[in-house]
Amino acid sequence: MGVGLPVVMYGIISLLEMIILSTKRDQPQQRRRQAPRGVMQMSRALYEQLDGEMLQLLMSNRDFDSNDYERLMRLEALNERRHEGATPQQIQQLPIVTMTENMLQASENACCTVCLNTFKVDGPVRMMPCFHRFHPECIDPWLQEKALCPICKFPAIA
Repeated sequence: MGVGLPVVMYGIISLLEMIILSTKRDQPQQRRRQAPRGVMQMSRALYEQLDGEMLQLLMSNRDFDSNDYERLMRLEALNERRHEGATPQQIQQLPIVTMTENMLQASENACCTVCLNTFKVDGPVRMMPCFHRFHPECIDPWLQEKALCPICKFPAIA
């Protein structure tokens, strides 16, 4: 039964890749190749955090019973940890890069989604593991409350 689970996860990941590729056909080739990598990273992070029993429980088509209580409590604890804020030391480990003209032109979103101000060339931006970018003064307070990307909810801290 546990052998089929990686196959199911691979199928889900492949389906997500096809959806992303079909919706982004009009983007340049390089941009299309980057989108599935993000899906793969998010899927891999989810898969690594949940054990096989937990995934089977979540994907089952039945009501939960008293035997599932312990597994549900572990899932709740995992969910609570994901929503904790990051420490200042963890936040400082996320890179700050200088915005270039090329980065600005290649970006789908040329503004910080926290403050909605346009990024400035030669200005600092904090790069998240999911490749979303924000002004450091905007994202750092958010990360102290929730260590997740505010756009895609990808964990900011490994």
